[in-house]
Amino acid sequence: AKAVRVARESLFLIDAMKDIRHATPPQARLYWQEPNYLNLLADRRGVPTPAFTTQDRFLQELLDGGGEYLLASHLVPKGNAETLDGLGLLAVIEGIAEPLWIKVEPGTDRLIAVLLRLDRERLQQRLKSPPASP
Repeated sequence: AKAVRVARESLFLIDAMKDIRHATPPQARLYWQEPNYLNLLADRRGVPTPAFTTQDRFLQELLDGGGEYLLASHLVPKGNAETLDGLGLLAVIEGIAEPLWIKVEPGTDRLIAVLLRLDRERLQQRLKSPPASP
């Protein structure tokens, strides 16, 4: 059962890399937990997704890192999913990114991945706005 799951996830990642090539320009810089996979399989410049410590620090690092896109996914090569909840980032970047595509597990409604284009202007505005009152 584990071998089948790993094989499905590997095939998904290969297909996702093809979809990234079609959805982004050749010079695109994409954030993901495993940037080398983007470099090799999607032929795009991979940028490591910043570690999440606080929301403001994460957003500032997104801005400073120069990436234009973010691949949010719970599937990560080499079993590194425990290092960063890629799909959990969706709540953090709500309102500052536009989804280009959404992938669900075939035969289910389970979200697997979302490719997003970051809006740098909105990101800057979010960082400048005061925190919401409790």
